[in-house]
Amino acid sequence: MGISDEATCVALSEARSLLDAREWAGAIARCRQVLRQQPDGMTAAPGYEILGLALAGSGQRIPALWAFLHQGCCAGWDEAALAYGEYQTVAGCPVERQWLAHHNLGQWLRDRHCWVGALAALEQAIALDPSSVGTWAAIGDLWRDRPDYAIDDPERVARAVAAYLQALYRNPTYLRPYDRLFKLLKNAGDFESALSCGRKWIPRELVVDDRGRSPQEISVTHLAYRAIDPPETVQLRDSRSPLGEPPHPDLRATHYSADPTFVVELPQGRAWADHFTSAVFTDQDVLITELSLGSAELVALSEQLPPPQHLDGNGALLSVAGGSMFCHWLLNLLSRLRLLEEAGWPIEQLDWIAVNEQNYPYQLETLELLGIPHHKLIASNPYYRHITADRLIVPSRVDRATPWICHTLRRLFLHPDILGSIAPHDRLYISRDRANYRRVVDDQRLSDWLVRVQGFKIVLLETLSFAEQVALLAQAKVVVAPHGAGLTNLVFCQPGTIVVELFSPRYVPSYFWEIADLMDLQHYHLVGEPLATHPDPQAIEGYQFSDPGADGIWISFDRFQQAIEQVLRP
Repeated sequence: MGISDEATCVALSEARSLLDAREWAGAIARCRQVLRQQPDGMTAAPGYEILGLALAGSGQRIPALWAFLHQGCCAGWDEAALAYGEYQTVAGCPVERQWLAHHNLGQWLRDRHCWVGALAALEQAIALDPSSVGTWAAIGDLWRDRPDYAIDDPERVARAVAAYLQALYRNPTYLRPYDRLFKLLKNAGDFESALSCGRKWIPRELVVDDRGRSPQEISVTHLAYRAIDPPETVQLRDSRSPLGEPPHPDLRATHYSADPTFVVELPQGRAWADHFTSAVFTDQDVLITELSLGSAELVALSEQLPPPQHLDGNGALLSVAGGSMFCHWLLNLLSRLRLLEEAGWPIEQLDWIAVNEQNYPYQLETLELLGIPHHKLIASNPYYRHITADRLIVPSRVDRATPWICHTLRRLFLHPDILGSIAPHDRLYISRDRANYRRVVDDQRLSDWLVRVQGFKIVLLETLSFAEQVALLAQAKVVVAPHGAGLTNLVFCQPGTIVVELFSPRYVPSYFWEIADLMDLQHYHLVGEPLATHPDPQAIEGYQFSDPGADGIWISFDRFQQAIEQVLRP
């Protein structure tokens, strides 16, 4: 026989007060007292909710999940009866099936805004399979999205970060946590850390705070190494505005120090190398600071990485963070072959060479042009991300353009057979109209005018072989292009070549200005207008992004025309 509605409300109010006071046992006892007398129907649903919250608070996950399933059945949630029935069979299933059932139950409860129940189910899934990166990420998502915490609540942020890091300790290449961390930290007001995570580099302080310790680290100065180049000061001249405006603040004359170069030989060395991170360790598992980049601390402090594969013989690690991208492939990866040669390790003396991957046409073509035997190539991403070696040979990182990098690439690729691979053209416009981001607004109108009036050739570099790209840039006299990786080919231009680089006002990086100045080119910059000021909002649909580096570039036709006419004036 049931109790009156008034008595039920009083009893549940008492249970709620005990719950709020974190008196779990009292709240559980009060709920069970009510539910014994009224176990079914809509009026029982609140009792099961409080019971589930109290059981979860006391660490009793499985009983809590039963309570939340009862709540769903009483409240008439969609598919609640089916979920309840399926859960009755879980205990007798293999562990893998139990894990999946709890993972799916967590998602089901989350979709019904039962946040504590969803967390209990996902935590039970982790208890069954701690290696599940998807479940760790789901826990992070749960904490990130919980409406019962403020968006910048420190506990909410800390718990979400901790869960996402658990996923990355197990798989540093798993993209979802990086993207979630970017949004989470941005909303919490930590813009610097958010930007780093968006670039797939976990800030050191996040990892150290999470693990409660720093990794063991050593400087290369405490190891045996072969010195190659001394430190060098690189002087840069102003980039110029074609309209006579003052140089952009980020493209003004300056100087920077290029680090010394060296090669380290590591008996029984260890390395992790994926698309975003390169981390190099001694045989004592000590992280070598100068050779590592990206989320190296995360790798160093992880105890859940897949075990390393051992490679016999003498092998060189050229893989670097970002080394799969065209710019970094040339400047930061292939250029370091020269350091290996100088240290007495030419290709012929090596048993294998690890590069990021061999998937893109430019990777396959450049490796073939360099004459590296296919059987010596190791693709670190994805097949050999984690390795040890009898002797691991690692040339120093190169983080900025230097004269020796530019001259090395010219020596490697400026051959007569390459220069003859395509008919030359004096004036080139490198279009990004097929790209997914950083495209030029009204590109067709601008390029049509360049062809019709100024005699330019429109080039889509992605449609050309690497040799054709080198040949075109090496023989051009004027190059106009939006900022993009294809401008790495400026390293092959002849001194005096005119370069007009187009920028969004939110993103004016200096990479290709540095190359242009080192190669004694005439570098001009033309910075567009803010997209938000465009008179036709429909015209800029698909050109605006939260990442400044992806924004489209809008330059009015009259301003573009005036700028090009000015640089072409005799």
